[in-house]
Amino acid sequence: MNCSKLQSVMLALSLSASAAFSPPTTITKLNPTKMIGANHHPLSSLFGITTMTTTSLSSSSSSDDSYQNENLDVIEPLPKVLRFRGTVANGYGRGGKKLGVPTANLPESLFSNALSDISTGVYFGWALIEGSSGKGRNAIQKAVVNVGYSPTFAGEENPEKIIEAHLILEEENDKMGDFYGEIMRLQLIGSLRPEMKFPSFPELLSAIQNDIVCAKEALTESRFVEFGKDEFLEVGGGVWIGESGGDEDASWEFQDFDQALL
Repeated sequence: MNCSKLQSVMLALSLSASAAFSPPTTITKLNPTKMIGANHHPLSSLFGITTMTTTSLSSSSSSDDSYQNENLDVIEPLPKVLRFRGTVANGYGRGGKKLGVPTANLPESLFSNALSDISTGVYFGWALIEGSSGKGRNAIQKAVVNVGYSPTFAGEENPEKIIEAHLILEEENDKMGDFYGEIMRLQLIGSLRPEMKFPSFPELLSAIQNDIVCAKEALTESRFVEFGKDEFLEVGGGVWIGESGGDEDASWEFQDFDQALL
C-alpha cells in the first residue's frame, strides 16, 4: 500500500470515530490550518498543506477497502523550512514504553513563543543528535515528528505543546538509547496530517506506523533528499544559533523553502 492510501485510511478512520460511528458522512475539502484556527496568523500559510478533496467515508468497517479516496493530494514541502536546536527533555514515557516508538522531545518552553505559530500535526524532515560518543550520534537521520499535545491520552495530555521526533533508523533493530540531556538539531520540511485524537491506542499506533512509512517514503524523493545536506545538520562549524530567535542553548529559524539551501 502506498503512502497516499495509508493517509486516506488513517484520516478516514479518525474522522469516522470522532463522529461516534454515525452514518456515512461527506467531507468537503479539509484544510489543517483552518481546523486549528491559525488562518489569521501571518505564518498560517506554512501549514495549509495536507488537503482532501470531497469524498464519502463509511464508518461501518475499518478495513482499507472501506475508504475510497484516491484523491489525497501529493505530499508537498512546507513553504518554510523549520529548524530547531535544543536539549532533549524527559518525556512522559509514552513513545518508547507504551507505543514502542521512542521519541526525542523538545518542549515549547525552549523556544519562547515560536511553537505558537506552528499548527499541531505530523511533520517529517531530518534530525541529528550531537555528541562525540554513542551510537548514531553526529549522524543525519530521517525523522517523523508530532507537534502538539498528544490528545489521545485523555486526561494525560501534554501540559504544553511539544515537538516529539521519532528518528527512523536504517536498520529496524538499530537502537540509539535515550537522548535525554543531549542536543538535537531538527529540520522540518513537509507535513503529513493534522494531530488527531484516536478512540484507542491500537488505532493511534496504526496511524503512527503509517506516518513512519509516509515520512520514510517522502524522504527518498530528490527534493527532500537534498535537505539532508543542509549546513544546519553539520556540527563541525560550532554552535548553531538560528536567525529567528534563541541563543546557544536553544534556538530556531524559519526560512523560505526555495531559499533554504542557497
